[in-house]
Amino acid sequence: DEHRDVRSRLHGAMNLLKSIDGSKTMCDVDLLTKRKLLEVYISLVSLIPRVAYFGLDLESRLKSLEIGQSLATTCASYALQLTQPERAMEILEQGRAIFWTHALKLRSQFDDIPLEYRRRLLGLAQQLEKNGDITHTFPDQRHVEQAIALRRKQSGEFNTLVEHVRSLPGLDRFMLHDTYSALAEVANKGPVVV
Repeated sequence: DEHRDVRSRLHGAMNLLKSIDGSKTMCDVDLLTKRKLLEVYISLVSLIPRVAYFGLDLESRLKSLEIGQSLATTCASYALQLTQPERAMEILEQGRAIFWTHALKLRSQFDDIPLEYRRRLLGLAQQLEKNGDITHTFPDQRHVEQAIALRRKQSGEFNTLVEHVRSLPGLDRFMLHDTYSALAEVANKGPVVV
């Protein structure tokens, strides 16, 4: 539901998936359903970095990012059950990198992209980074609501701009997790433990 904010979509979908997982053992679920569940989990894992921007205070952002770890692990296990080890590796890498990507994303200089996009991304990143930590217990609730609305707007602009940069030639993997082929190159001199 694109009309709801990312945080409520994420929590609602996770609650639904928990009830599905709790109602059946994976042995009882047919192959088509497992594939559909895998796609749902993959879409949820991709939402984790976006939801972290919406929290005003550091604690709420870290809690949102923490969700990504167990979510990515569950998602990767579905991929393994569907005999998709390469996809499972990518999902694990995405989950592992969620926190660091989010933490470093706003501190990037965006050197690999055209200047016009670099300036806009840097400006938005600085605005998102410098937003002070305002808690929901802040005395003036109007100020809190304004800060939340501004953060959502800036976050949305940042994500839209990143998506636009990915549409440019040669930048389709801009700020995304590594693919299996990139991860496999690391193992060319010996095994890698994940």
